[in-house]
Amino acid sequence: MKGTKDDLIKYRIERAKDTYDDALILSKKSKWNSAINFEPVKQLISTIEIMIQENN
Repeated sequence: MKGTKDDLIKYRIERAKDTYDDALILSKKSKWNSAINFEPVKQLISTIEIMIQENN
């Protein structure tokens, strides 16, 4: 993906939101194995790391 760091941050936040929404849908159907996914957490951590690197 090309673009600025801000573009990457926005993209990762949107992906995290989408994955979270998917997990909510799966959990409402009691699809627990599929709903348990740490991808949003990994994306949030990556975004925070980028923001910290930008400010150092």
